[in-house]
Amino acid sequence: MLFKIGFLTVGLVDVLDILLVAFIFYKIYQFIQGSMAARMVV
Repeated sequence: MLFKIGFLTVGLVDVLDILLVAFIFYKIYQFIQGSMAARMVV
């Protein structure tokens, strides 16, 4: 356990999971940003 927020306990695996998901979403965002699909959505 790294730290505790109220009733939530945050461990190293939780932090790594959050970073991994954030990185994946960032890469998907970069991929979509350069494509025609982004222009159609906006």
